Amino acid sequence: MISCGVTVDVTERIAITTTTKILFVDAAPAPMIVEAYNTEGDKFSTLGAIPFDWYFHYDDTPRAIRIIPFAQSKYDAPKEIQKLEKEKQKGYVVLIEGALTESASLLAKFSEPLFLKAEANSIDLMVVSNVLLVPSHDLYLPVYSIVHYCAQVIKQKSIEVSLNDPSLCDLDTYASKVVAKTLGRTEVTQIDSHMKGRHGVKPQSSHIYVVDLDVISFSIDHGNNWFLQNGIDYKINVRLSDSFGNQMHIPVYGLNLFLNILFIFRMLK
Repeated sequence: MISCGVTVDVTERIAITTTTKILFVDAAPAPMIVEAYNTEGDKFSTLGAIPFDWYFHYDDTPRAIRIIPFAQSKYDAPKEIQKLEKEKQKGYVVLIEGALTESASLLAKFSEPLFLKAEANSIDLMVVSNVLLVPSHDLYLPVYSIVHYCAQVIKQKSIEVSLNDPSLCDLDTYASKVVAKTLGRTEVTQIDSHMKGRHGVKPQSSHIYVVDLDVISFSIDHGNNWFLQNGIDYKINVRLSDSFGNQMHIPVYGLNLFLNILFIFRMLK
């Protein structure tokens, strides 16, 4: 015969648990789960169909984070949660989705007065943009070259670009354009205006190295074979390098001095 023991106890406190406190805009919703404990710190095995009140405390922008019903998601809800949702109530687990970049506190408490001894519990959440700084890699540039930066895949106009050392490069914030002025190193950072001053999230950034041109090299497609065949079109690639062999970025704008390359061909007899 198989048997087990069942203990019925009083709920002392609750806690919201989650796998992440950082949400991405328009990403899949993240589950938030309430766990309950007795006076000795033992966790209750289930909270069943006990209803909970969930609500947000926003620092600034309202509805930056929202609760998505399981019925409107691709997640399968436990049967007791399905029953509560049909009654327009929420249970011990909810799905949270980020709508705008912002931070907020999520709070949960028992709905029924029977559990008033257990105080509400909260968790701080942050929503960040799911975008990339383009170009996102470090660049080596000659003086006077121009690079355009942009944010890729974004639905809100809260992204801007900043430089940590404006003495090396000029920044046109309206066009997100950087113009190299003098030799040195600086960092380009993508900043969300809603997240300024927030801790815990490192903004995307890349470095710009303004260096002197040392080597101009050429390569040709079709195996880099300079014995050309009559009637075939070839593409010649130009590469710029500094004295340490770092390949330099050739931007679309600027660098007219370097891009005006004249090729002179002579037929060998």
